[in-house]
Amino acid sequence: MLRRFALPVLAVLVFGCHQQKPDLSPVEETPAPPESSTPPALQPQLPATPPPAHLTVPAKAWVNHLTTTLMPFWMSSSAMGKSDKGPYPTYRCKDGKAFGEPGCDLLSGEYKTLSDANAAERMHGNPDGTKGDGPYEWLTGPKNELLNRTYVRMHSRQTYAYGVAFHLTGDTRYLSLAHRGVKWLLANAIDKKNGSYTFVVGTKPGPEAEFRTSQDQSYTLLGLAFYYYLSRDEKVLKVLTDLKDQVKSQYMSLRWEQGKLIRWMQKSKQEPKPTCFSSIPVPDKGTVEQKELVALLDQVNAYMLLTTTSAPPAERDGWLRDLHSMAETIQDRFYNDGIKSTHQARTGVDPVVPAGMFAGCLTYKGPPVAPPGKPFCKDGKNPPPLDPENCDPANHHTDFGHSIKSFWMLYLIGREADDTKMKEFALDGADKLFPIAYLDNGTWGRAMKKVSGFDPRAPKFEQDRNKEWWIYAELDQMAATLALRDPKTHVPRLNTTYGYWLKDFSPDGLEVAQWLYDDCKGDDDACPNRRIPKANLWKNAFHAPEHDLVAYITTSGVEKTPAVLYYALVTPTPNLQPYYYRARAKPSTREDERLVEDDGTTYRVVRTEFTEIQ
Repeated sequence: MLRRFALPVLAVLVFGCHQQKPDLSPVEETPAPPESSTPPALQPQLPATPPPAHLTVPAKAWVNHLTTTLMPFWMSSSAMGKSDKGPYPTYRCKDGKAFGEPGCDLLSGEYKTLSDANAAERMHGNPDGTKGDGPYEWLTGPKNELLNRTYVRMHSRQTYAYGVAFHLTGDTRYLSLAHRGVKWLLANAIDKKNGSYTFVVGTKPGPEAEFRTSQDQSYTLLGLAFYYYLSRDEKVLKVLTDLKDQVKSQYMSLRWEQGKLIRWMQKSKQEPKPTCFSSIPVPDKGTVEQKELVALLDQVNAYMLLTTTSAPPAERDGWLRDLHSMAETIQDRFYNDGIKSTHQARTGVDPVVPAGMFAGCLTYKGPPVAPPGKPFCKDGKNPPPLDPENCDPANHHTDFGHSIKSFWMLYLIGREADDTKMKEFALDGADKLFPIAYLDNGTWGRAMKKVSGFDPRAPKFEQDRNKEWWIYAELDQMAATLALRDPKTHVPRLNTTYGYWLKDFSPDGLEVAQWLYDDCKGDDDACPNRRIPKANLWKNAFHAPEHDLVAYITTSGVEKTPAVLYYALVTPTPNLQPYYYRARAKPSTREDERLVEDDGTTYRVVRTEFTEIQ
């Protein structure tokens, strides 16, 4: 429990009045193309007379969205797990119930729908006598085994969300839950010799160290990094530094790619082999040769940039060197400038990445080849499967989300490292990508997809108009960041994309959906992705709260209004800045600070008012 103390005379930082806090009582049950230029057809035009550079959604609306739409889902009793000493649950149905609760299991409710769909597809089988993959195996696993796991990355993301909620409101109930999440991570998620675990089943962690992906290593640190940003706890900084160094030592080697790339796994795990129609990656499957964009990008995005900008000067330089080196590799190796696509076209069947985007993976070697006289399929007519390990860069993590996130990170890192060329590269690339990602209905699309029927050596692309929540959020966040520099260009788009986010992604007013089909009408049977739970092994409370935080800070900057944020410091007053941004902090008064205690940790809660946000 948090306890409040009388505040002694302390050095103070900021000035301002306390905001009235909303009613956030815990909810016991929540209600239910390859050319360098883009064809004109792919450039949706803004209105002939664009609105003025004024954001129609005020800054305070983003705090309200967090507290009334997002956090009720994460403050219900189902969100807390079975024990206040345990992890936060990974799987929760659309109404907020946790997997295993009545109506949220394999015998009834939404999960039964997923399980039945998988079973029906497996029974159908393939011409070669093998069984097919279920459409939701990425969510459940071939034998529903994933539903028994609690993923560390999802617990860490939920911990992050409680930190953001405290940061925006000052409500110490959120701080207590963030602290609880950090304590569980430190006690249960860290393998002192081999980084962090990927999941736990009951109390048993897994998998073996050599089969843990570098991406999962990064997202273990997400919640810890945000907690460090809020508190500047030196013990947490040491853990972050140790684990970052373990990623470097165990996943990077001068004997492989000159030590520039980060391996996906330390040991290949390829079984079982793909079947005739197999297209769903087997859980925990991968190889040491996979050259994945996210192996680097998610280190940068999940914890390195925020820790670098928050660390004291003595620690910052080492973090910044590693951060800048990874950013250089992302730019040099994964970006397709229109020339690399020619090389990629020689590596296999239609692996071309549209010019101006980042390839999600670089190890594509073409589809697997069946042994002579032994075709994959008995009829000999069906094409062989695309082995997901081969990472066809035209499909694997090549989308607007990974590309715009790369530009966002490179812009911010270039600014921190005083690298003008990197910063200008990111600005120019984002400005060229936005018109392609922005649809004619005022929303963001999710990717460029290949048009069928063309020569695979020179494929043509068209916009994928569907929406995926995290891709939509990343596009908004970079546009909002650039609106601080150039509101006339970016505000008109944000005025339409923000409206869709607030209305359409939360049709029931509770958290946000994972997928939305652009042309989908009707019920869940007509729109099967609506069945996907709002919390699962790949979706939890990270992107939506970050979207609200970034929108609040940047809207305050564009509109020249103060942004009020709260910190819970355990060290003397550091130099506070609002998330990834730079600003001026007003001097504080005694009334802007208070001491609170939670489970043996005493925090100095500071209300900070920022202006001149850049």
